[in-house]
Amino acid sequence: MGLSNYLPSSRLIQPGVCTSSTRPASPFNGQVIYETDTKQTLVWQGSSWVMLTDADTPPSTVLIKTVSVGSGVTSVSVTDVFSSTFDNYLITCVGLNSNVDGYGLKIKLNNTSGSTYYLAMMYMSVGSNTINGGSDNGASDGLFTGFSSSSSSTSFVTTMYNPYASAYTTMTFEAAGATYISHGSAIDKNSASHTGFTLNSYSGATMTGGTIRVYGFRNTI
Repeated sequence: MGLSNYLPSSRLIQPGVCTSSTRPASPFNGQVIYETDTKQTLVWQGSSWVMLTDADTPPSTVLIKTVSVGSGVTSVSVTDVFSSTFDNYLITCVGLNSNVDGYGLKIKLNNTSGSTYYLAMMYMSVGSNTINGGSDNGASDGLFTGFSSSSSSTSFVTTMYNPYASAYTTMTFEAAGATYISHGSAIDKNSASHTGFTLNSYSGATMTGGTIRVYGFRNTI
């Protein structure tokens, strides 16, 4: 006699499949489910559901928010992305076009005021063999994360450490565009807890197109 004689056919076809609103009411320790609406695989660890994988993101990261840059803007606000859920974050921006070349793009944390931003970086003009250096010492306008580019889109990736903690926030970045390629590190020497940031473009540069995504690094698998 086959297993189908003892179990409903729906359980044979879709074991553990549910949605975030139809999770098992009385799960057992170690029970694994897959949610079709969130595309997440979770396990019950005795008191709560813990995510194992997310079909839309790499295993170590969770996509928190996606923000479109818009057209002809000088700033983009990204709110409610930092929390106690994660310690560290990955911020990416792809396809950002500007009206001028070589102007700074900076991330200003939402709860910082004063001249507390410091930077050290290396950069190179595309087509040149010369490596240059740059720095910010006590700036008030944010953490540098790349240069604007008008002839082709700029992309950057920033890793931010402990922005939600009431401590100094540090970050590293890499950026590439048609005008400049850059790499560096920065720190906000302000012991404030942040929940979001603003991407700003300076000296008359505007931003058009592109998408900002914020991911959280999971502390456990």
